[in-house]
Amino acid sequence: IRAISPWVGIEICLWIDKLVGLDKIPVFSQASTLLQKYITTSQPREIQLLTAQSAIRALVNAHK
Repeated sequence: IRAISPWVGIEICLWIDKLVGLDKIPVFSQASTLLQKYITTSQPREIQLLTAQSAIRALVNAHK
């Protein structure tokens, strides 16, 4: 069994805290925001941008 990344463990703890209501405490909400901004979110690659662009075009065409 592979070990869970410490970042995933932190994100799980913050998610559980949100369910319990600790997200109302500024330290916890700021930690979650920083974790998402700098660790779990990455810039999209070229293929992901092209896929999103294609999907938007299809959606616009379907609603004309």
